[in-house]
Amino acid sequence: MRTLPAEIRLRGVNVPVRIGVTEAERVEPRPMSFDISLTIDLHADPEGRIADHLDTTLDYGALHRLILEVCAEREYKLIETLAVELRRRIDREFPRARALRIRCGKPSPPLGGEVAAAEVLLPPEGVPSD
Repeated sequence: MRTLPAEIRLRGVNVPVRIGVTEAERVEPRPMSFDISLTIDLHADPEGRIADHLDTTLDYGALHRLILEVCAEREYKLIETLAVELRRRIDREFPRARALRIRCGKPSPPLGGEVAAAEVLLPPEGVPSD
């Protein structure tokens, strides 16, 4: 059986998170935006066809639920901490995934001026997992 690499993306996942350096920032959940991309191998027959079943790919509904879970389970001071925790959990829950890229964005951060968003991008390499 041959494999076909496929990139799977969830873009613009908006989730409320208790996040911020100060306690005042963490009183109410703030909107956060996530883009997740990863690669998996689809198992194909010799003609390049794959079975039309969820178990042949990555369940992006389960990925979405995991993002919601990680965001709801605790407060975070830094978006970097949230991004690394999300990567760690995705690595553990979706072992077929590789080349995982995570973008976490905090719209309108309280910086005393107009800023569209503060963002952290974790590239596919360089972040230790479990």
